[in-house]
Amino acid sequence: MRAEAGREILIHTERGYKGTTYITREGEQSFEVPAWSNGHSVTYTIPAGVQVLDLEYRETGIDTDFKGEFSCSDPRLNTLWTKCGRSIYVNMHDSYMDCPDRERSQWPFDMTFTAAATYYLFDRRVDTLFEKGIREFLGWRTPSGILWGAVPSGRFIGKYREFPVQNLHYIAVGVPTHLEQTGNLALAADIVPPIRRYLLECWSMNADGLPRPRPTETDWGPGTAKWMDWGAGTIDRTLLEVAWYGWAVSSIDRIRAMAGLPEDLAISERRKSIAAAFDRVFWDESVQAYRAHGYKDPPDDRGNAIAVCAGLAASQRTDALAAMFAKTERSSIGMERYVIEAMFTLDHALAGLQRLKRRFAKEISSQYTTLPEGFGSDSNHGWGAWPAAFMVERIAGIRPITPGYGTFVVDPRPAGLSQFSVRFPSIRGEIAVAWNETADAANLRVECPENTNATVVFPKTSTKTRLSAPGAIPDPQNPCRFSIGAGIWNFEAR
Repeated sequence: MRAEAGREILIHTERGYKGTTYITREGEQSFEVPAWSNGHSVTYTIPAGVQVLDLEYRETGIDTDFKGEFSCSDPRLNTLWTKCGRSIYVNMHDSYMDCPDRERSQWPFDMTFTAAATYYLFDRRVDTLFEKGIREFLGWRTPSGILWGAVPSGRFIGKYREFPVQNLHYIAVGVPTHLEQTGNLALAADIVPPIRRYLLECWSMNADGLPRPRPTETDWGPGTAKWMDWGAGTIDRTLLEVAWYGWAVSSIDRIRAMAGLPEDLAISERRKSIAAAFDRVFWDESVQAYRAHGYKDPPDDRGNAIAVCAGLAASQRTDALAAMFAKTERSSIGMERYVIEAMFTLDHALAGLQRLKRRFAKEISSQYTTLPEGFGSDSNHGWGAWPAAFMVERIAGIRPITPGYGTFVVDPRPAGLSQFSVRFPSIRGEIAVAWNETADAANLRVECPENTNATVVFPKTSTKTRLSAPGAIPDPQNPCRFSIGAGIWNFEAR
């Protein structure tokens, strides 16, 4: 700019609090706001005596690049994939954030949702941010072992703030997912002891074989907080908390096993106790769903979904639970992830994908490039960006079998899509899967990186029964299942 001395220029976004004021000096000069800001638009108030010569902006974020790709025959999902990436990137700076507008806080709940898709959207430099988050989450604990949220924090000095469900979500899903994706099992030795202490010493068991929910003391102040989810309607709090705890105990047992740590009898005993008691205590025949004793509202899709995803739901409940998920929509935009996951787990993939597109319809069609904190609200929140992970893990069916993708599975569920393709940089190299189905043929193409092996399960088709897979090793027990090594593999059914 070229300006007279002493002119005040105001710069602010519509989401900024006070904006930035720059006072000019005489002559030609330049200025860049030292702190990053966020919003959909920037307003510059330029006084008389100032001539703007050039105006630019600098996008800031963690040092990583977009690498993952997804496309399919439904343009709505393509739009959603792009919005997921933008939503996550704007919430990664020095740490994961729930949103770039208000708290900018590293909540364990939000960090788990946000990080889930980073393994497929970005290059592997992004993994260091979650590892930083793990160490902060576990290091920010009280002398008695209670884990905090959000961290790091300078609030409540001498006290603590615990969100039990947030902690359990992070332990059940966030931590084991990171170890499976990266293969960094050296972290397990540091991770397991504080998590084990929290699960065993801060939680007690009831006589019915299930954990006793944590006694809540506050909404948002110091102590053990009540918050479990946003969304609609009341929350079946006991069901949700017990299901999350059961999943967390199973996950820490799984982390121990994948890292080759000694068996933990106390953790195993709790895991087995919960598995044995859950269906007996919570199944309500009158509503054909899981429901806590004393909870009188209709069944809550959140607690039932976690029961399925945690492996606590009995196999004979499949049809009843699928019917409940088809008509109950109370979960938040974040917790919706597990309802959709549960529907795919129950082998109702088509209904699950239809629900995803229905629930995200307004977000997909909105003018914003990012996703909101709540269905139908504004934008710029990270926890609604999980569908990008879902597209890779459930539609394309790609998941590690051994930590770090030494072996992985490709088990696609097209769910009515005639075409999809996905490519992302795993820790072992690029993995790619493409599906294309016409009236005459269905084709699956898999790219397997060097020094890896994969199990491929060809999707079932209603009319195409002649399956060819040149070079792949068939499973004698399952004609649609094959073993492959590094290379490019083609499977076709006619």
